[in-house]
Amino acid sequence: MKDNKFDIVTDLVKRRIGLAIGEAQKRFKNTNPYRMEKVTDEDRLRDFQSLTPDKINFARQNFPQELDTYLAKMNELQMKKAGGQNA
Repeated sequence: MKDNKFDIVTDLVKRRIGLAIGEAQKRFKNTNPYRMEKVTDEDRLRDFQSLTPDKINFARQNFPQELDTYLAKMNELQMKKAGGQNA
């Protein structure tokens, strides 16, 4: 059975887009995400502290690994800020 020409073209385009994305990731490594402003640590902590228990429970049910990573990062950031204030 012959492959449909659209399937062949779709596979080629998909492969080329993947290569282009890979190249862009290499070239623009360690730069700000496209059209996004950098968020300060203070803003990140303020957003974290304003989370409601309902939002945390929702994240725990739907994104447990991501929530654990986020909580660890916020804990580290709080410790860093607390250490900087005591110095």
